Amino acid sequence: RSSLVAVTTGSSNVAVGVNALSTLTTTNNMVAVGQGAGFSVNHAQAEGGTFVGYEAGKSLGSAGHTTAIGYQALMTVSANGYNTAVGSKALKLATGISNTAVGAETLMNVTTGGYNTALGKDAGDSVTSGEKNVFVGTDSGQNTTSQSNCVFVGYEAGATAQVSGTTGIGYQALTALTSGAGNTTVGANSLSAVTTGGNNTSLGSQAGERITTAHNTVSVGHASGYGITTGSDNISI
Repeated sequence: RSSLVAVTTGSSNVAVGVNALSTLTTTNNMVAVGQGAGFSVNHAQAEGGTFVGYEAGKSLGSAGHTTAIGYQALMTVSANGYNTAVGSKALKLATGISNTAVGAETLMNVTTGGYNTALGKDAGDSVTSGEKNVFVGTDSGQNTTSQSNCVFVGYEAGATAQVSGTTGIGYQALTALTSGAGNTTVGANSLSAVTTGGNNTSLGSQAGERITTAHNTVSVGHASGYGITTGSDNISI
């Protein structure tokens, strides 16, 4: 099936590839390059969309202000707009609103979650319904699913975290975290062993690096609190 075969009054559209924009009738100012790109676009509100790659934006019907670049990028969303996906399978399953994903398979499994931002291969790739998360770095927040309001910046930062409202900034910061709540850390390898410990705060490279299940600790400075593992209510400066 050829591209733009159904267009009637739509104008200023560009389609290259089999089935690209093939159901578009009256929508304007669309760009689709690749087989099946923008296949389902059929509403004026979708105006201004850009889809580049095999099946990029394939199911989009009326969602506006949408950009999908990459193999199967943003291929599921239909009505919710303001999504941006750049990278193979980025936002592949997304149906939510205002997600931004840059990198191969970033936010690949987001379904209803919205207002998420991810940059880096596999960043946040397990998120499903979580909202308002920020993941920057390869494998950051990789196993976060339904959690919200998390910030993980750095390679493998918060890679196993499944708790909302958590902040980990730095190489492998909070990389082992599972269910411990209320943790905040800045620094490479800081709080990198914490699993179920909660309400810990660390600042500095390797700060609180060996803490696992301890609660309510404060570690400030390089390798501060290095000996603490399970002891709670400690302050190291």
